[in-house]
Amino acid sequence: MTKYINTNAVSRDGVNFTRTLVEKVNCIFNETPQQYDLGIDAQIELIINEIPTNSIIAVQIKSGNSYFDKVKCKIPVDNHYDYWKNYPIDVLGIVYVPELEKAYWIDIKKYFETYGKVATVNIYPNQVNKFTIKSFKNIILQLYSNLTPIISFSEVSLFLKSDIQAEFDIGLQSGFVYYSDKNEFWELIIQSIFDRNIEKISNELIYYVSFATNAVDVWHSTRYKYNQNNLTYAKNSLKEINKENIIKLLSIINPEQSISRGSIGSSIESIISNAEMKEVKLSEIIYEKDLNNEIRENAVAIYASIKNSNIINDLKMIRRKNKELDIDFIIKAVEQFGRMYFYI
Repeated sequence: MTKYINTNAVSRDGVNFTRTLVEKVNCIFNETPQQYDLGIDAQIELIINEIPTNSIIAVQIKSGNSYFDKVKCKIPVDNHYDYWKNYPIDVLGIVYVPELEKAYWIDIKKYFETYGKVATVNIYPNQVNKFTIKSFKNIILQLYSNLTPIISFSEVSLFLKSDIQAEFDIGLQSGFVYYSDKNEFWELIIQSIFDRNIEKISNELIYYVSFATNAVDVWHSTRYKYNQNNLTYAKNSLKEINKENIIKLLSIINPEQSISRGSIGSSIESIISNAEMKEVKLSEIIYEKDLNNEIRENAVAIYASIKNSNIINDLKMIRRKNKELDIDFIIKAVEQFGRMYFYI
């Protein structure tokens, strides 16, 4: 007797759930015929306001309670790693959990960029990776059409307080585009600089915060809604940055790029140069021998760029008392130009 086994029906549940959701948002779901399925179950053409965005994403759909262990969803990679990694368009993984009647998504290619060749792609459920009509319309559809996700300011506030990086990143991106005319937004991102661990402070966060101090690489666009009052408010808030957070920022500077045009170091230099009692704080960091030499050398460079008097004597004293620091080039630059200039 021919049978249609239960696992086939469960598998169709995930495809049907995804198809129904996508079509409710008026996008086009093109399922891959089973005989041609090499690891991509469908391609989705993205439509916004009835107009094609000329963007398509591929999806791999897993369906079944076995793909969820109460903590995370799991997508087995099997022999698909090279296929997904080199696929010409973005590949999203979707796991549908029948027991919960819920689904979650992840960008598989970006996952590989972070974790390399893995046996399993893990999806830890959060507010961003729920696969719902709302998240598809306001996050996925926007992101993969090269637009900014659309979320409310209350969601931005929650996301910017989140330890989950995906939530924080969406909150930052959406907040800067849609809510940078609110001082509360600036409070949140400045506090993030102060509170978050180094590994969770992105270059994007530092760059956005440096808008308040008018860093050299800042690009003021009419796309952003902030005004001069917002920037002044944020600049004054940043003045309160303490020595510990200055050390945190100095440690993020890329040693290969240091402080130069187009580097994250330029944004960091701008933020530190705005601090109250910056000369005193930098001087203390320079003489703190427990710190990494690169941190201290960056502190010397910024100190030499903001100190107006007696700088040569100060630098020579620093060299005399801190022979482990490589600051000869800084001294030569100050002798030639009168101070340290990063952008000439």
